[in-house]
Amino acid sequence: MSMRFHRNGAIAGCLALVAVLCVPAAWAASPGGEGRIETEIQHATEAAFQFEKEGRWADAANARGREGALLWMSGHRFRARDAWRRALESARRSGNSAVLAAAATGLAVSLSAPGERMEALALHAEAVSDARKTGDAALLVPALSNYGSALAVDAARHVEAEKALREALELAPVDRVTLRIQVLANLVRLAAERGDSRAMQRDLDRLEQLARIAPADSHVPQAVLAATQAVLQALGRRGQPELLAAVSRLLDVTGERIGRAGDARLASFEAGLRGRWHALAGREDDALAHLRTAIRLSQQSGAAELAFRWHWETGRVHIAGGRRDPAIASYRRSVESLKQVKRDLGTELGGAGLSFREVYGPLYYELADLLLQRATAERDGKAKGALLEEARAAAELTKAAELEDYFQDGCVAAQQARVKRVEAVAPDVAFIYPIILADRLELLVSHARGIEQFTVAVSRDKLVAEVREFRNWLEQPQTARYRRYARTLHQWLFEPLEPRLRELGITTIVTVPEGALRTIPFAALFDGKDFVVRRYAFATTPGLELTDPQRLKTAGQRILLNGLTEGVQGFDPLPNVGRELEAIRGVYPARALIDRDYSAAALEKELGGAPYSVVHIASHGQFDSDPKRSFLLTYDDRVNMDRLERLIAPSRFRDQPIELLTLSACQTAAGDDRAALGLAGVAIKAGARSALASLWFINDESTAVLMAEFYRALREPGMGKAAALRRAQLKLLDEKRYAHPAHWGAFLLIGNWL
Repeated sequence: MSMRFHRNGAIAGCLALVAVLCVPAAWAASPGGEGRIETEIQHATEAAFQFEKEGRWADAANARGREGALLWMSGHRFRARDAWRRALESARRSGNSAVLAAAATGLAVSLSAPGERMEALALHAEAVSDARKTGDAALLVPALSNYGSALAVDAARHVEAEKALREALELAPVDRVTLRIQVLANLVRLAAERGDSRAMQRDLDRLEQLARIAPADSHVPQAVLAATQAVLQALGRRGQPELLAAVSRLLDVTGERIGRAGDARLASFEAGLRGRWHALAGREDDALAHLRTAIRLSQQSGAAELAFRWHWETGRVHIAGGRRDPAIASYRRSVESLKQVKRDLGTELGGAGLSFREVYGPLYYELADLLLQRATAERDGKAKGALLEEARAAAELTKAAELEDYFQDGCVAAQQARVKRVEAVAPDVAFIYPIILADRLELLVSHARGIEQFTVAVSRDKLVAEVREFRNWLEQPQTARYRRYARTLHQWLFEPLEPRLRELGITTIVTVPEGALRTIPFAALFDGKDFVVRRYAFATTPGLELTDPQRLKTAGQRILLNGLTEGVQGFDPLPNVGRELEAIRGVYPARALIDRDYSAAALEKELGGAPYSVVHIASHGQFDSDPKRSFLLTYDDRVNMDRLERLIAPSRFRDQPIELLTLSACQTAAGDDRAALGLAGVAIKAGARSALASLWFINDESTAVLMAEFYRALREPGMGKAAALRRAQLKLLDEKRYAHPAHWGAFLLIGNWL
């Protein structure tokens, strides 16, 4: 399981904030149950309103801060963020440095999306600056610790992070043992992230000394367990005796404290770490015994976020012992437990710059790996098919989560409610589902008759390297160097399958790519004589369960064309867009918004009025690894993905939503898998059944030719969108000046291929 330094410890499995919130004591919750906290939130809110009304800004900031802290502890993260923003506004009006430091820290800790990281760092720096002005170590030490934790997310700033954390430790009063423990815990986690064994050993020893004399405080075991977990994760599967001994001593001290407190959740965490410790020490039986205890305690305390981790760890212990069937059983339990908390965990990844796939994807893919191994050896056809279906379903579980993580939108995959068994839609369609494993590539091919497995002996690293080179040379029309890589990838991705595809009479292939495979067009793979687009029409989808296949109705289509020919907002002119839109209007009567008429307001007005079934946008567009930097250019503005979703939203409530969204001049950076994920999910995000978009930018009249042929083909009875795209691509391929795939290969049909 991957471990990265994260300021609130959620990714590493910590039970609470390790970096201390720099807040006055009055912000803390009083003892009591959930109802008591809700009452306290209400009282804090009412007090804040009254103080704001009276202009008592320092009091208002404190009240809002308390409201934010209580909401945060109750799990209402977005409401907490709003409260802290209002606290900071009042604090700034008050000019009180202590209140400013507290409010800035509270808001900074709550900012977790990738696009908010710079704001969070600025707020942490502001909190440190304001805390310094007060001369109060009780404020400055937590502010420095929080700042160091936030800096530690970025490997390039580890030196700065350590400097801030070391200063916090030096300034922490000797009698503030709990505070010193929390700062030391963050230093241990930083050392673990850096792989600095000497620093880990030194700070673990200091942590143990303080833990032995610490007062009874729930923050102490939380901080110590966070530190020990970071060390165990940093060690991977290779134990270092000195570090293992230090971790064992810390767990002994913490276990006694937790036992006296009677906290089942903390006890589960401690027992699970002991299980991991014994696994590293090569004591499998002891590891399994402690993990069973950890699972029981997690269930007793209702801590599903711990249960899934300990089932996962149990599965790994079984794998190490060569026990595949018990491992599969443990992984299945882990996946079921993770379902209960997946969304909550996913919302906390952004602050560390991580994706759901990177942190939790290994669970699903390790299960898929085990199931595929078993399927390979299975001789019963029905049982084999069930195993392959389950392996694919395990990999599929990451798909919606990845999109929700990318777009920071928990509802982006809501169209799953319309799922149907896509393989049953047409007998001439096959779905290729690659699963990239460390030592091999598994290709699951499903069709109307069932699902089949093809295994290719190529490592993940080798496959990704070949994909990167292919994409790089593919965009350069002056050279044919791409062919070497296109041929190799064809050998891996298609040659094992093609005899079966021909036997089944397959004419259309829908790919469900992952990772680097999202960045390339399968249609441009080359068999040594010709491109595979000669034999198949292609579509792609970010997930089978995110696909809603329905045939396009050609009669009575309403089309909205939008485009820029002029250079605006620092972007180059697109002179070929005029030809492109005119060519389409020669095929379909359409409403057109061009240049000045193509404004964000005009687009919103049109989409909110007439029921368009096809929306075509020929303008600069960019898909970035940070979704906040992804946009479509209008004459006067940049439309981000959230706004595009709002513009198209009215169509969702009509009988016929937008069938096709075409983006003819967008681009993603070569090698940027995360940006390609955004492109793959654009149809789902926008609420369209399918999208036609380009992986790289082509400012050439070839785009006008391709688009005109695509729309012309769509008018033919029974012609699906994937088949229409193939027709258009073949037209360019057959013209010498456009035969290079740089001209026609960029275009992907995403989503509904019918």
